[in-house]
Amino acid sequence: MGFTKIDIMFNQTDHYGNVLVADEIQEGLYAIRLKQADEARYRELGQLQEMEEGFRYMKMEKEEDKLYKTKAWSIHAKILGFCTEVVYVTDVARYSITAKKAKAVGTLASYENTSNTTKAIVPIRHWTIEWNDQKQEKLLYRLGYEWFDELKGEFDKPYMQQLGTFVSQRRKQVTVYPGRGEMFKAFQTTPFMDVKVVILGQEPYNDGSANGLAFAINNGTIPVPRSLENINRELENDVHDGFSLFKRTSLEEWTSQGVLMLNSCLSVEAGKPTSHSRIGWQKFTASAIKALVNRPGKPLVFILWGNPVIDTLRPYLQDTKHLILSASDPSLVKPSDFFGCKHFT
Repeated sequence: MGFTKIDIMFNQTDHYGNVLVADEIQEGLYAIRLKQADEARYRELGQLQEMEEGFRYMKMEKEEDKLYKTKAWSIHAKILGFCTEVVYVTDVARYSITAKKAKAVGTLASYENTSNTTKAIVPIRHWTIEWNDQKQEKLLYRLGYEWFDELKGEFDKPYMQQLGTFVSQRRKQVTVYPGRGEMFKAFQTTPFMDVKVVILGQEPYNDGSANGLAFAINNGTIPVPRSLENINRELENDVHDGFSLFKRTSLEEWTSQGVLMLNSCLSVEAGKPTSHSRIGWQKFTASAIKALVNRPGKPLVFILWGNPVIDTLRPYLQDTKHLILSASDPSLVKPSDFFGCKHFT
């Protein structure tokens, strides 16, 4: 029965002369090869392993063979349509995804004069990733795959190691906000490839309301910080003609639309504003900004609120294709040029 299914799906030449070949190398295990009409050789692709329910497609890959512009793996569409699970293994990690999920989140890439060579492009952030290095896997969990792929090199640099040691030591002595699990929340909630707008603030709230997203607090937190009140006020006047039925506090509806809510400094001590403003965070967030500036594709919008943010990050944004908007810090009692800045429209 298994061979019949394999033979029906594979070993058939399409009308362009391409053929996907499945050769049984042992019981229930098939080597998959591709021969294109314009090539004399066969390309080794991977293996199909028969399971109790369906087939698992397994392939040895190289990390450098990822589609870096889209941060995705490609899978031959015909193979994906046949199997129930896909597993790619590299020298540093194991990537797995169900065929059902891959079909739901992937897109097809077709080429002229192809049929058996059509591929599904599946973003890696949807795969289950098991990193060989536990330290790297922990970092992957904190940042999400796409930002991890962009920023992992920063964590090996001396400044970032010193920064991490400093914050860890301070957590043992005093209260540091936001919590350990929320420090990189901005990256977790807005994947690198989804970013359309970047709103940059200075540092987390130091009163315990910080949740890892710039200017945001968890729903139900009282009182609402002045900066968030002023943001809502400007939003009402700019978009809703001075009227809105509800106040936005968690700002998660913004992140789901591609807004990266990022502070230039990602930690602060309780009751001590700017306490971590000179430990190196700006260098790290600047690396994130530079990655976005250099990302291929449509221009982004960068919104800078507060002179420290403007002074630190504007140099990285000059002479780019992107739109740069700036205004005073909304946390000021009277943020003169923030009200009426119309950054929301």
